[in-house]
Amino acid sequence: MKPSEDLHQLIKNMSMSEKRYFKIHSTRHVIGFNNNYIHLFDEIDKQVEYDEARIKKTFSKETFIKHLPSEKNYLYNHILDSLNAFHKDRTFLTRYSNVLMNIEILYNKGLFEQCRKVIQKAKKEAYLLEKFSILFLIIRWETLVFVKDEDTKGLHKSFAEELRILEVIRIQTALMQIAFNIQIEIYSGK
Repeated sequence: MKPSEDLHQLIKNMSMSEKRYFKIHSTRHVIGFNNNYIHLFDEIDKQVEYDEARIKKTFSKETFIKHLPSEKNYLYNHILDSLNAFHKDRTFLTRYSNVLMNIEILYNKGLFEQCRKVIQKAKKEAYLLEKFSILFLIIRWETLVFVKDEDTKGLHKSFAEELRILEVIRIQTALMQIAFNIQIEIYSGK
């Protein structure tokens, strides 16, 4: 069976800044002075085409090489963790993943007024940027706060808003399907 080249492709598609950040990020998780993952990372990064036999030869005296598939899997996931940290507040989706986690944490701690403030701010931005799928999740949390507050009026308003957002998402999806089908036709020369 041919070894997977996913790790090599991931490393080769990283920018210099991302690679530097990975190495800094990786030093936080090292006991002692030797970091096999950085050595493995560097060796794979040197390769133009992935050559697992060369890696096994280079690290033949290292104990970790006996478990190379699991080591590569760990390194792959560690790189993804590093990339997530590197891009943390750079994209809407990563920023809003954190916002949703903050909402959930505040809710689970019973800090409903603070939760409501984060929800209102997040809703305003999501509406402004027309991020309706994220908006639906935010409104769902708002619904849960209304339930905790026993606010029937707010609850009905929230459910109506959820239904409006779902309709917008449905329409967006239909329009995207049409646009993507046209794009495929153009790419195929029709």
